[in-house]
Amino acid sequence: MKTIKLQGISAPQPAIEAKDLKPGMTRLYNFGETGEIVSVTPSKTGKTVTVTDLENGKEYTYRMRAETLVAVAQDEPKAEPKKSEAIKAEIDAINAQYDEAIQRMVYQNPEHTAESHDALWKEFWNQYGYEWMNRIKYLESDFNRELNRELKVGDGVTMHLWSDAHACTIIARTDKTLTIQRDKATLDPSFKPEWVPGGFAAHCTNSEEQRWSYERDPDGEIIRCRWSEKNGCWQSGSDGSIRISRGRHEHYDHNF
Repeated sequence: MKTIKLQGISAPQPAIEAKDLKPGMTRLYNFGETGEIVSVTPSKTGKTVTVTDLENGKEYTYRMRAETLVAVAQDEPKAEPKKSEAIKAEIDAINAQYDEAIQRMVYQNPEHTAESHDALWKEFWNQYGYEWMNRIKYLESDFNRELNRELKVGDGVTMHLWSDAHACTIIARTDKTLTIQRDKATLDPSFKPEWVPGGFAAHCTNSEEQRWSYERDPDGEIIRCRWSEKNGCWQSGSDGSIRISRGRHEHYDHNF
């Protein structure tokens, strides 16, 4: 595409000939000012065009040669759809198909009664159930893989250390590496461990009921991770045993 230089803007701006202007286009002016093209009327000879545009709420009309270059704003390129979104759409479509089959073969079946319900459900499952389960299982695995791959700077994640887990924030990434920093996690003071005899000394029965709040910690530990295509996730540690999952989920294992 051709370009022209405008005052107050360092980089050359994309431009088209005045005869190719269309209503709705955004015209660029010196010092970053803009206007919307309202109409473009060519002369009888086609050598000139009359252009009306809207600038700061007022209409202005210009007559210029048809070949005059005019700077115009370019539409932002549409972002390619994420792979996770395409997989999710496929999962939803499959679930919809099977929901329709369940309704048709079981609940809306003229032979459906309380007594025949289990037999009709078994017939559906034998015909479609295992196929559905296998299709969804592999798609959900691919879906989670792509969600992990699409993590970006600023996202919250969790670093899993055996049975403990630490909330972190992504502070940098490349195609193959992820840099995360531990957040400050505060346990809800209303949580009180409940103990019963067992294990080495006692067993905490409500450990999974912990609730935490999070805030960024600029002095938090920094951990570098690498992408594992085999496991479909980010991981750290010399043996890759420290896995990274999406979302912040601090957890302290009282039983270990």
